[in-house]
Amino acid sequence: MSLVQRLRDLLRPGEARAGPAPQRLVVLDVEASGLDARTDRLISIAAIGLRVQSSGAQPERLCIDYRDSFEVVLQSAPARPEDWVRPSSQAKANVLIHGIGMGAQAAGVPAADALSDFARYVGKAPLLGYHVGFDRILLERGFAEQRLPALGSRWLDLEDLARGVNRQLRRLALDAWLARYGIECALRHDAAADTLATAQLVLRLTHQLQWPAGEMWAQLLRVAGDARFLDQR
Repeated sequence: MSLVQRLRDLLRPGEARAGPAPQRLVVLDVEASGLDARTDRLISIAAIGLRVQSSGAQPERLCIDYRDSFEVVLQSAPARPEDWVRPSSQAKANVLIHGIGMGAQAAGVPAADALSDFARYVGKAPLLGYHVGFDRILLERGFAEQRLPALGSRWLDLEDLARGVNRQLRRLALDAWLARYGIECALRHDAAADTLATAQLVLRLTHQLQWPAGEMWAQLLRVAGDARFLDQR
C-alpha cells in the first residue's frame, strides 16, 4: 500500500473498516415535522433494497429490487389537544410539504413497532440516503427514545458519492442531481417517491464506476471519502 493511500486511510478511518462486502444495500428517506433533526418528530420512513448483481465475467452491478421495500407512518399526536382542532401554522406548513395529515399520523403505527419493523427490514444492510445525516439523527433519536437497540448500520451519504463521481461539480441539491441524470420524481417530499428516485440516482452513479468482484461497498466508500478528503484540503 502506498504512503498516500495509508494517509488517506488514517484520515478516513471508516474506509479501512469497510467490513464484509454486502450483497444488499438499503436506500432510505424519512419525513419529519420540521427541519431540525435534534428536536423535530420522525413522521414516516420509506426504504427500498438494492442488490449486487453479477453475471459471469461481467462486472458487478447494482439493481433495484422492487419487491424489497418498506414504508411506514409513525403514530403521533399533537403536543396539545387543541392542536387537533386548530393546528399551528408550522404544523400546517409541514403537512403541505410532506402531505401526511394529522389524521394519518394519528392512525399510524406505534413508534416502537414501526422502528422495530424497520430494524428487521434493514438487517445488516448498509444505509444510503441524500444528506443522510439528517435521517440518521432522527432514527437514532427515535430508537433511543423507544429504548430499542441501535441499528448499528453502516451509512453512506449520496451527496459525497455524487461529488466523488463528478469531481468537476460543486455541491448540488438533490433536485439538481436528479435533473442532471434525467430522473423524474413522481412526488417530491413523499418518502416513498423520494426513495425510489434516490435509488435510481444510485444506479446512475454506480454505473459510472467499476470494481473488482466483492469490492463494491469498499469502492463506494473510497469514492465518497475522496470527495470529503478534497473538501478538507
